[in-house]
Amino acid sequence: MSAWGVADWDAGPARWADALQSRLAPEARQRWQGVRDRAAAGTPLDVVLPGVSRAVGRERLDPDDDGAFAGGVDDLARALLLTEGPVPAQDVATLRSLYDVGDAAERRAVLRALPHVAARAAAGGDRDPAATVLVEDALRANDTRLVAAAVGAADLLDADGFRQAVLKCLFVEVPLECVQGLARRADGPLAAMTARFVAERVAAGRAVPDDVVLVLPPSSAAVAEARLDDPAHDAHDDRRAAAAAARRLLGVPGRPAPHAPAEET
Repeated sequence: MSAWGVADWDAGPARWADALQSRLAPEARQRWQGVRDRAAAGTPLDVVLPGVSRAVGRERLDPDDDGAFAGGVDDLARALLLTEGPVPAQDVATLRSLYDVGDAAERRAVLRALPHVAARAAAGGDRDPAATVLVEDALRANDTRLVAAAVGAADLLDADGFRQAVLKCLFVEVPLECVQGLARRADGPLAAMTARFVAERVAAGRAVPDDVVLVLPPSSAAVAEARLDDPAHDAHDDRRAAAAAARRLLGVPGRPAPHAPAEET
């Protein structure tokens, strides 16, 4: 059984299918085939999807993933049903209808299937702007697992929407490795936005997520905008500690300690 992390969702349905098959016991494989048979027989997807967890179980794909952002075997099965099933979702409109009536787990499956269904449509010359609208809708949610699934389709967003999605992840503490295309699309404006986020966190005396370095590398000129050397931090224990931790994370040297006044002789 191969290891699985949140970034593996970006690998696509072939990787999903291998990971699912390697994790299902023979009895669960038979039940999973039964689900596929129902879909092939014409049972609507919105009727088939709710039974997926009962068929394959809910085993976590990554037992060490405390936030469960990597998902479970049932997440794999639902996403596969929508992309590579006997009667997969044909277009973004179908996915939108499933999203609107689905529970949180079904909505995550829709979002993970979305880039692949949208890509098929775009290959046929039909780029559907509704795909972007669907991602934007999910990003307004407070459910961090839904946000993580939404940013797995972040390539459907324009540059500003992409940057806002990354900031949303930082605010709600969704790992940035969930973001599709992060290494390719991280840019100077995103680094500056992230630096301002760091400044706000430190001013509130709150820790900065470790993965800010993925979009605000220590070499970036934007690090200065985090104002980690602001003397105002020294007056508050929580701010001083948060600033010190952020300086270590971003490779910013600490300010020299002020010299004590010389004693008069």
